[in-house]
Amino acid sequence: ALRWPRFAARVEAACFRAEFDEQAWDACRAADKVAAAVAALVGSEGLGRVLRYLLKAGNALNSGLASGDAAGVALGSLGAFATARGKGGANLVDYVAEIFAERGQAADLDFVDALPSLAEAARYVDDDHTRGALRKLRSGLAQVQAEAKAAEASLSSADRKRAAALRKKSGEAPAPEVASPAAPATAKGRAALDAQATVRFVVEAGRCVDEAAKAVAGLEAKIAALDAATKKCRAYFGATGGPAAAALKLVFGALDGFASEVRRSRDKLRRKLAAKERNAKRAAAAAAKADPAAPAP
Repeated sequence: ALRWPRFAARVEAACFRAEFDEQAWDACRAADKVAAAVAALVGSEGLGRVLRYLLKAGNALNSGLASGDAAGVALGSLGAFATARGKGGANLVDYVAEIFAERGQAADLDFVDALPSLAEAARYVDDDHTRGALRKLRSGLAQVQAEAKAAEASLSSADRKRAAALRKKSGEAPAPEVASPAAPATAKGRAALDAQATVRFVVEAGRCVDEAAKAVAGLEAKIAALDAATKKCRAYFGATGGPAAAALKLVFGALDGFASEVRRSRDKLRRKLAAKERNAKRAAAAAAKADPAAPAP
């Protein structure tokens, strides 16, 4: 085998054939995770309602100040809603949760349960996971295409026709019939063996090119959709400065912390309401026991 011309290039082509499917799957998975997080944030009606109410509350608190007429909630301000506390240790998020409950809109706080893991999505934001993988796949595909073309050019006209016929057949190419290792190795026999191996390489490389081209096209479509969604997300949350990956990480990080705070406030409110309901039932039971003739509440 080491006597074959371009042996190293063929080994690299074989490695690409063995690995491209997993590489493409990993890149698509990364793009899907980021796209799902972006779509969940931009499409969350509950998150939008909470942010709009926080904007109103913040403008009311800052009335008369330069910051009292804000048009939106800055990502950097989300942490302040949790750290700024009033009487009893409640923060502004706790206050908003109480207001939502009083208005019968407590279910709006459940948007946190529909969000995917933003911390996990942030790990796949870097270009290495998507665009970098796409560049690597494109480069590997081009190398295989070039090597398949060179190998095909080295074949005789009859062998090129044989390779073309095998490529048209479905399934794996049949293993070529080769001479027994114990048979005398003549120059003509070695040439025939090399030709058989080259035919097989051309067939398998051609199929690899077809499959990899589809995978690359699919990944390109996913990344194009992700770019459009990222642009929309950055505009929605006002993170329009700097590189896209850094801006998206900022969005995910800020909203991951904010969602955790909303979840904490919501669960605290649920415990408070549950305790209030239990106390009301105990009071009603005690009243009924004290005055059996009294009508049930």
